[in-house]
Amino acid sequence: MDVCCGTGNQLKLLKKHGIEGTGVDLSKAMLEIAESGNIKINCHEQDAENINFSAESFDLTTTTFALHEKSNSSAKKILNEMIRLTNKNGHLIIVDF
Repeated sequence: MDVCCGTGNQLKLLKKHGIEGTGVDLSKAMLEIAESGNIKINCHEQDAENINFSAESFDLTTTTFALHEKSNSSAKKILNEMIRLTNKNGHLIIVDF
């Protein structure tokens, strides 16, 4: 799961290496870019603070350069969602400033 996936570049890179992923982002404009191009990825228009997937649905949950743009309370909600979505033996990857 790529939270705040934006243009989907991370998901497209992972797919090139044989890793299928799912992304969520609230921006329709970003998701339109994510849907373009030759590499097709699975993205959903959703609020990262309240993601509509079951708990522990993913082995890996990532967010890249998104949290610094959020308020502290929003970032905490997003991180809690990421933790909720990641299975007990899974991993979180957070890249940000």
